[in-house]
Amino acid sequence: MLNKKASDRLLMLSGRQLLVNKDWEGNVCVHYDHCDVPYSCGYSTLCGRGRTFEDACEEYCDNISGKTIVFNLGCSDEKRVQVLF
Repeated sequence: MLNKKASDRLLMLSGRQLLVNKDWEGNVCVHYDHCDVPYSCGYSTLCGRGRTFEDACEEYCDNISGKTIVFNLGCSDEKRVQVLF
């Protein structure tokens, strides 16, 4: 699986939207919709940024790799996923 492109790895998570937009500097930004990462003092929303879509996906994979991500934090359908790539 590690030989797959970062965008392919991110899109493998079924039922979750990968949002794509541009920041104020024109960089592509990607992140899962309604997704947070727990830290010792609370939760944070992470994203990946890059000059291209694939660069942004690579950074996002690096940012969430090995972490537990939480979808719909605090809602009845909250779901925790351990990222293994």
